Amino acid sequence: MLPSPSTKQIASFIVGCLFLLSFQPSRAQTSRHQTHIPAKNPFIDRRLSGRVTLTSEWLELTPAKPLKIARDTHELTLFPDPPIPDGRPTAKIEAELIGSDGTTYHSRPGIAQTLSGDLKITSRSLGFKDLPDNVTYTKVRIKSSTPYPVSKILWRCYNWGEVNH
Repeated sequence: MLPSPSTKQIASFIVGCLFLLSFQPSRAQTSRHQTHIPAKNPFIDRRLSGRVTLTSEWLELTPAKPLKIARDTHELTLFPDPPIPDGRPTAKIEAELIGSDGTTYHSRPGIAQTLSGDLKITSRSLGFKDLPDNVTYTKVRIKSSTPYPVSKILWRCYNWGEVNH
């Protein structure tokens, strides 16, 4: 039969455990050291063009592979170069997609913009509504009412609810 621990032994054991626990970092101390897992990128981007200046003449872009519908929102995203100060008169930009079915699909009226902290327009997006998903898009045409330099043009697809929540 094993001898039962004395009260002094039990108290010493408890004090020892508390002493060891005092060296464990608290949750607040470890949170800054935790590894950050980035969120999944909600965008599917296809680069259509590098540096170019849009003019009143249609610029026709032919992607290496036809564009496809993915997710529920589809846009052409332009990155002005340099960013444009907000409040400055902006160009009227129009875009068209040419479908494999021979149909021309026009961008919706209006443009979405993103601004930098110093209120300069860093991107402008032209949306396309209700594009058929059984069609691929073989050409993109785009023009501007005034010369409009951009650093790149993207075909961007995303789920609206993932980005705008």
